[in-house]
Amino acid sequence: MSARRLRPYFQAHSIQVVTDQPLKNVLEKPEHSDRLAKWAIELSEFEISYVPRTVIKAQVLADFLIDTTESSSEQAARSLLAWTIYVDGASGRNSSGAGVVLINPNGVKLKQAIKFYFPVTNNQAEYEALLAGLRLARELVIDHVHIKTDSLVMASQVLGNFETREPVLKKYLALVKVKIGRFKSFTIEHILRAENEEVGVLAKYGLSSGGTTSELFHPTVEEEGLMQIDQCSSWMDPFILYLSTENLHQSVKDKKRFRLKAAHYYLISDILYRKTFLSTMARCVSESEIPTVLREVHSGECGSHSGA
Repeated sequence: MSARRLRPYFQAHSIQVVTDQPLKNVLEKPEHSDRLAKWAIELSEFEISYVPRTVIKAQVLADFLIDTTESSSEQAARSLLAWTIYVDGASGRNSSGAGVVLINPNGVKLKQAIKFYFPVTNNQAEYEALLAGLRLARELVIDHVHIKTDSLVMASQVLGNFETREPVLKKYLALVKVKIGRFKSFTIEHILRAENEEVGVLAKYGLSSGGTTSELFHPTVEEEGLMQIDQCSSWMDPFILYLSTENLHQSVKDKKRFRLKAAHYYLISDILYRKTFLSTMARCVSESEIPTVLREVHSGECGSHSGA
């Protein structure tokens, strides 16, 4: 009752909550109950920061030893979680394409063949195959990837061992580096062509069975460059920045109103969602994605989607 009477006072000052409980994580969970959702919305009008409770020196030392032990095994843990992705590209007069094989930590394989409808050199085809593998990994929400390729040129350029001189390959390499930054860990390894035969067959002849086939009508460097310009001024940027770093975007004028609105949004695997009145999670899209979404909805690809 006193807190409600002193609401103007609390709204005018920053609040620090000292606790040993994960209150911040609990309030930000998208699957919380309606009661917690109500509290999260009500508390969002205050500028609250959560500070861990001070512990005794012995506990600090124990935590330090635990953290040190865990950090030494992080690399081994990442290797156990990493997906192995074989990629290969093929260029020819009559047909060009790429092959991708993803293998999860349990050994289950996912195959994809991509057919190109534009002329490419062999090195460009290799980069297209790598980008296709990275796209597929992001769609599957994979955080740790280990790439295997028989292209010594591409592997060395990505690792920084070879200089990239061709302007087109420079664009591909720049785009690959952007994609790599979205993963928690990334490694690339050059292998012999004999070890990459399965993916090579996919790149040249496509799939016979047990996978997916897609078509690419334009080079990825052109499409990605245009999309990046559109996404720079997306309406989602302030929410993504606030939910990931708790910093306010420079375009935000009314801080309290924005925090109240941001309580309805959640960031899951770098994708922004909004909780609807029915407590379902609706994925947010940028302005550049709207025509594609509308086209898919009206074509019937989404089925009977009353909320679309």
